[in-house]
Amino acid sequence: MERLADLTGEYGMGEQVFAFGADYMVLKHLKQVNPEFHIGLIVPFVPADPVKLMEEMDAMVYLSYVYNMTPKIVEDLHRAGYFVDGAILREEKWTRLARELGVDMYESDRPELEKRTAAGKNVIEKQGNI
Repeated sequence: MERLADLTGEYGMGEQVFAFGADYMVLKHLKQVNPEFHIGLIVPFVPADPVKLMEEMDAMVYLSYVYNMTPKIVEDLHRAGYFVDGAILREEKWTRLARELGVDMYESDRPELEKRTAAGKNVIEKQGNI
């Protein structure tokens, strides 16, 4: 981590580092090494207070399974200024839930799900790329 901080500092790229993980001790240490680094928490559980966890970790993105989220969790995180990631989705029911919850982003290796669950025309279709 120190080497990463040295290299990114040398090239003025500290603000471009974005680390995601579920090992919070490692992420905390990384943030101590260089406070410019951005942190994304992988949260495979439902914390008692998601906003407090994000504050304590000085994180920017809350990444969890959409089935571990509620509208209140997403709303509270958004109100506190955090981004919410619905994790990797491979089934239409989960992409639909992600949209209903209002997550900021999610990942999928099945782009056809986005096409089926998108409201109206898909943005990619509008751009003429499909």
